[in-house]
Amino acid sequence: MWHEARRSERKVHDMMDAAQRRAQKRAIFLAKRHGDPQQSI
Repeated sequence: MWHEARRSERKVHDMMDAAQRRAQKRAIFLAKRHGDPQQSI
């Protein structure tokens, strides 16, 4: 019984970690795409 709970908990943690990595990659991508605001002046 607790094996199933642990397995589902691990799955949730893995999904949260994956979402966090995607958010970091997306933030880096958007920062590179946007560029430096001082350059556009």
